[in-house]
Parts: sequence; C-alpha cells; structure tokens
Amino acid sequence: MAKKVFNDIKNKSLLNLIDEQINAEFVASYSYLSASCQISSLGWNGIAKFLHQQYNEEKKHADEIISFAQLLSHNVLFKNISVIEMTKKNVLYLLNQLLKMEIENTKKINNILTISLNENNFAVFNFFQSFANDQLLDINKLSTLIQKLSLDKNEAELWYVIDQEYDKMYN
Repeated sequence: MAKKVFNDIKNKSLLNLIDEQINAEFVASYSYLSASCQISSLGWNGIAKFLHQQYNEEKKHADEIISFAQLLSHNVLFKNISVIEMTKKNVLYLLNQLLKMEIENTKKINNILTISLNENNFAVFNFFQSFANDQLLDINKLSTLIQKLSLDKNEAELWYVIDQEYDKMYN
C-alpha cells in the first residue's frame, strides 16, 4: 500500500478523470487479453504474444495510476468494466478495435494533462506525461501491424511471415 502524502487537487473532476483513466486501463488490459486469446485460437501465436504483452503493460499502467492516486490520498472509485467486442474471428477487425480504443484512451490522458496544467498541478501533469508518450508508442505499434497485415489480404504466406516476425520479437 502506498504511503499517503498529500492531495492538492482542488478540482474534484480531475480526481474523477483519474478514476476514469484507471477504469480505461483495466478495459484496455482486458480487451488485449481477450484479443490475444481470440487470435491465438486462430493460430497466430506471434501476434497473440504481442497482444498479451500489451495486456500486461495496460494492467501495469492501472496499478501505477492507482498507486499515484493513493499518494494523493484519493480513495479510488472502481467502476464496472464494459469491454469492447472481441469475439469476431477476424484479426484485422480485432486490431482495428484495439486501435480505436487506444486513440480514445489517448484523448482521455490528454484531457487529464490539459486540466492539470491549467490548474498548475504539475505533479499530476508530470505523472501522466509518460502515459501520453506510451500511448503514442502503442498507437504506432498497432498501426504498423495493421498496415503490414493489410498489404495483401489474400496472401496467407505474407501473414505467416509477419506472425513469425512477431513471434521472435515478443518471445
């Protein structure tokens, strides 16, 4: 349990946004895990490993934000998780759903950054900057994978090579 230090957040809506971001990180984590399982069942083990790594990263983000909120003496409010649809047996569909989710999460983090900067709350601003940077990397990884898989949808050999490449990268 994190030691509670202070809470200088005057705007309680900022604390609500932090709670929402924790929820968004758990949604992302669960969605990546679900997509990893779906894609693994289709035999794309390399891509499934990549998605499983993303699952762990999102879960870690949620834990980090919870610890930070506790440092602010904030009692985190957990909400029900409503996950994105991950049951279609189409790799590109699943990856595009994850990309949309990451873009929405980026908007949420940018909103926290904007409000914290406007309120001169540099502790919150500095903390969430690394998450904004991670979002750019995550969006880039997914976009690159989607582009690679979209080169020639009918060429199974190309997909196999890409999957093998991801299997080596995330082993």
